[in-house]
Amino acid sequence: MAPLHSNVCKRHTSFFASYKIQERLIEHLEYKPGLCIFYRESIRRQLLCVKECIMGLPDERRFTYFYLICANNYKGFSSSWNRDLHKEAYKMVWERMNSIGPIFITYRHLYALVRLEPIKEFYEMLKMFPYGRHALHEPWIKFFDRMAKIDFFEPMFHVDEEIHSTNIRQVLEVLDKNPFTQSYVLRTILESGLFMRWLQGKKRCRYDALQKRISPFWNELMEVAWEPSRVVWCMDESQKQEWS
Repeated sequence: MAPLHSNVCKRHTSFFASYKIQERLIEHLEYKPGLCIFYRESIRRQLLCVKECIMGLPDERRFTYFYLICANNYKGFSSSWNRDLHKEAYKMVWERMNSIGPIFITYRHLYALVRLEPIKEFYEMLKMFPYGRHALHEPWIKFFDRMAKIDFFEPMFHVDEEIHSTNIRQVLEVLDKNPFTQSYVLRTILESGLFMRWLQGKKRCRYDALQKRISPFWNELMEVAWEPSRVVWCMDESQKQEWS
């Protein structure tokens, strides 16, 4: 097999082989556009040893934008490398969402954190919401609708309801301890079961759409599936009875 092409010359490859990330250069990186581009592009090309750096950083606000760059650009990035700094990054994003500053923090920064481990991080994101200074700039259900359209949300449809219930209880415990008034609406949505009804409705709509797309190929699908239980997720009630 021919070696993969690299657009990084040997001189620069040698430079990055011995390059050590220095804390003084990555703190408050949002205020350093030149260094920001340097680290972003270096990380995208897998030229820097990000894991060791992230594991060794203190959980301080000054490193959160560097953390976001790594989470958004480094393949194989894991929130387990530094959970405390990961939570600090959530706090920073919620606090500065849509606010004026050296950089414009948007939902895509939030998504960069959630997509690392969708189910766990979705609820971690909700736990960190009270640390923001502002209320959500749109209704929560509309916010959830926006997330449901992104590929990383897919696993939320495929886990047992008990897992969601357990996570919701944990989020409510955190919200109950925080007097932040803006979290009242989120607490109400979770406590009333509105979120679970919304999730179940989204799941039904998604599966109905998939069933319509699959129906012309149903017989072929059953032939290659071998075992009907492998495609039970796309069966309607009559088909489930037929194959039960």
